[in-house]
Amino acid sequence: MPEQEYAPLYSRHERIRIALSYLLIVLIIAIAGEFYIIPWLTEFISKIHCKEFYGVQGVVVMIYGLFVGVPLLIMLMMQPVTSVYAVKIIRDAQIPPKNKKVFRKTKIIKGQKAKLRGWFLLLFLPLVFIAVIAWGYLAADQWMQTIDAEQLDFSICVENYNRSQGL
Repeated sequence: MPEQEYAPLYSRHERIRIALSYLLIVLIIAIAGEFYIIPWLTEFISKIHCKEFYGVQGVVVMIYGLFVGVPLLIMLMMQPVTSVYAVKIIRDAQIPPKNKKVFRKTKIIKGQKAKLRGWFLLLFLPLVFIAVIAWGYLAADQWMQTIDAEQLDFSICVENYNRSQGL
């Protein structure tokens, strides 16, 4: 029986550099979210029923954007990265792919088992996201039927219109 192979490890210096890079990215996103994105989004959502986007009511855009657009955007951001990794796994017939460094001691899986995992990653993730997007579409459609337009405060819209017209 052949001896078990392990993937090459990142050096201590490389692990620290990568961790600090990710920490910096998360910190920038958190600060931007706290001071810019969340206040803007709160203001935007409070008056969404006053807005119209290309002839579609703002509430409709917001609900479908939340239930369909967000999962679609996440899928479109994740899929290129995971697809490249999955293709490398299938090509090399091993996990992790050849010359891929890892953070901790990881046994290399080779052969058909590795290829099967690569195909799973390549095909199953998009199917999961497509199922979530389909569910989101149906959920948004149901939610839209429960919205009562009479409960929305349109006086906010009139105030904003008057202010924009200089009245």
